[in-house]
Amino acid sequence: MSSTPEAATGRKTESDLPDLPAGTPQGSPEWLASIPRLATAGQGLALALLSLQTATARALGIHPTDVAIIAHLQRMPGEPRRTPGDLARLTGLTTGAITGVIDRLERDGYVRRERDSNDRRKIFVELTGKDIETFNGVFGPMLAELDLLCSKFSPAELGVIIDYLEGVRSVMQHAVGGMQDS
Repeated sequence: MSSTPEAATGRKTESDLPDLPAGTPQGSPEWLASIPRLATAGQGLALALLSLQTATARALGIHPTDVAIIAHLQRMPGEPRRTPGDLARLTGLTTGAITGVIDRLERDGYVRRERDSNDRRKIFVELTGKDIETFNGVFGPMLAELDLLCSKFSPAELGVIIDYLEGVRSVMQHAVGGMQDS
């Protein structure tokens, strides 16, 4: 795998970029120069998250995929309850693989299956609360460091970072869906 900026972004020239509105900073030499750095930083973050997921799984004695499913369930407060099929679509795993993950997580006390009161054929997957106590013990020091890092940015700057990260997440989820459809 090449480590050149072009390889990181998949773009070689300005003509590879989408049409940009006239008079905007996008397309300027400074903007173009920042894209490879952004791509490299994003790739580094993705790799660090994979390493964190693996280390967390090892520390807790569970599978890295189990950590990912717990994380998907944790980030959904206020959102609709999730079915095994929802989790399969979110992760790109097959429904059979998701069943195995849910079985392990249920056996280990992290999740429970709950039948839909309106449709007894439908099952929801819910966290039991064990994830909070267990993950807080593992992530406590890292969360303190992240709080310190966030304190270096203004609310407006944090808003830009949040918008960017949510946009990246959306693009990635769209890519996962596209790969499942093919």
